[in-house]
Amino acid sequence: MKKLILQLIFASFIFTIVSCNDPIFFFVSEEEPPIKPRIEGRSTNFVEKEYIFDNLEVIMDGVPTILPPTPVTVMFVAAGTTLHMYYNYEYIDTESNTIKRSVWGSEGLGSRVRFLAVTNKYLYACVEGSGSHGILKRKDYSAAEPQEWVDIIDVGNIQRIFGVGEHLYISTRSGSKSVINFQVHVLSDAVDAPVPVDTGGNNVAMLCGVAASGADIFLCSIYDNFDKDNVKSGIFRTTAGSTTATRITAASADFGTSVGREFAGIINLTPTKVVAIDRDGRLYEVSTSGLKSLASFGDSRRRTTGSLAVWEDMDTPDPNSRLLLVGRQDTATTTTTGHTHGYLELKLDSAGETDGGFTEPGKTTPYSSVDSYDRYVSSLGRRGVNYMFQAKDGILFASTNNGVWSYKYRSSTKHNSWNAE
Repeated sequence: MKKLILQLIFASFIFTIVSCNDPIFFFVSEEEPPIKPRIEGRSTNFVEKEYIFDNLEVIMDGVPTILPPTPVTVMFVAAGTTLHMYYNYEYIDTESNTIKRSVWGSEGLGSRVRFLAVTNKYLYACVEGSGSHGILKRKDYSAAEPQEWVDIIDVGNIQRIFGVGEHLYISTRSGSKSVINFQVHVLSDAVDAPVPVDTGGNNVAMLCGVAASGADIFLCSIYDNFDKDNVKSGIFRTTAGSTTATRITAASADFGTSVGREFAGIINLTPTKVVAIDRDGRLYEVSTSGLKSLASFGDSRRRTTGSLAVWEDMDTPDPNSRLLLVGRQDTATTTTTGHTHGYLELKLDSAGETDGGFTEPGKTTPYSSVDSYDRYVSSLGRRGVNYMFQAKDGILFASTNNGVWSYKYRSSTKHNSWNAE
């Protein structure tokens, strides 16, 4: 009799679980088995470069064939000591059909890669030297085929690098744990030696991004915990090739000054429209006259990782299908879904103007970067997103602490989903 009672209790418990309407149980049911990442571990930012490949080999009618000079767009990302390349190119087969190809390649750089950047001519890599000292390498991509890596003169412990046009902006760090100083250098494609940027007596914090609007270039510096008076962070304006920069302090009706804000990232929405976001998820338009508030997460528990990317629906000609994607990192709290990571979406029109507020992927209408909110929550929504990037073929990539992930159609599940690339 006792055995029968125990069996009935166990059966009742199982029935309660499988019929439970709790969102957490539902999202667990939507979770797909994780794939072993092609690129494992914590990965860097993404950059993209186009060049003419002179000896591209493809298979045509089952025969290896060397194509004539072919435009190739390459997305780069690194993890550990390995640089990974995602090649996108097109060619015409014997039946005059356009064939699109996306192929991965890789090369070892011998040292752990911290950050990547591109300029008009070069691909740059910040790698770790002795004693975790950041050093700079570059490779010429202006020729028919990329040249060898070349070391650049040492300018200090390099933390991050950002390219705009023909100029590279370098953020270096010096000092002890109690007194840390940052410096910005600029390096032109035409020279081999970086030059310090004079910020007019204002100490600058570590750069978290660079963006351009016409002749103006905005250097976004992140708040750091050692800057007790918040005097280092802010956004600085310079121009191409200039070795001076001034902090934006002009007041605006709804913001005021950029001094002391805990900025996390900056990006171009159009060639002339620049926005920056602070750690609390407040988005601002950046111009020489000040900062204008555009949108915010609207929830004090939500913060951002600083990851910013612009996504567009490649399958539609609608110019209003673009979205700004922002990495999310909530504060510790109880949630109904069990996720506090992933990213948020903000609708953009064809002019880069924001339309509405931030929403979660799968809930934005009429366009979203994912087909299903439920599948998103049970996958990338549970992981921290450090960087995001949409490749030329339309596939969206995310750099996480668990390798590079991608959103695409998977034959194993017969639908689009986020999983390790």
